[in-house]
Amino acid sequence: LLDSIKMQTFDDYEVIIVCDDCQDGTAEIAAEYVDNAFPQGQVLEVGWHSCGKTRNAALELANGEWVLFSDDDDWWREDTAFAMIAETIQNYESIREPFDILAFNFIFGYNGLARQYPGHVYIAPWSKAWRRSFIGDHRFPEVPHSDDYGFARRMHPLARFQYLDACLYHYDYERPGSITQQLHSGELKRLE
Repeated sequence: LLDSIKMQTFDDYEVIIVCDDCQDGTAEIAAEYVDNAFPQGQVLEVGWHSCGKTRNAALELANGEWVLFSDDDDWWREDTAFAMIAETIQNYESIREPFDILAFNFIFGYNGLARQYPGHVYIAPWSKAWRRSFIGDHRFPEVPHSDDYGFARRMHPLARFQYLDACLYHYDYERPGSITQQLHSGELKRLE
């Protein structure tokens, strides 16, 4: 993930890395990236075991007008992803009404392309760019997993969407030990 962010041609962004009970040197690696590649970056170490709580912590620190979420085992497919998102936002807003969420396409593990279009937007926060002022004081449910559903269910009906028909993100559905794999195998129970 961090390499795919480091390779972005667009450079006006901040990176907030939240290490939730990292026991494998991840926090140290993240700190090296911040020192060497992300001048507008910071690392926050926590011990919550909660996807929602870590996303909320990042939101509290975020300064940008737009927010992108990424999971540690995924990556940005194109080194121009951030530039394409920024250009799309600028182009749309110069000729149309402002919007709250820019949804883009992604690769869903090894199952292939997932396209987003009006009336069909995936729940995951990493599949779109979010206007920070639209998120406002709304926060993710602070549960160990499955925080996406509750947040999307609350926020999507309130949002004005635009769509970027480009495949920018790779969601690594197949990684052994991932929360998604644990949910599908029955190791974890889904929280709705």
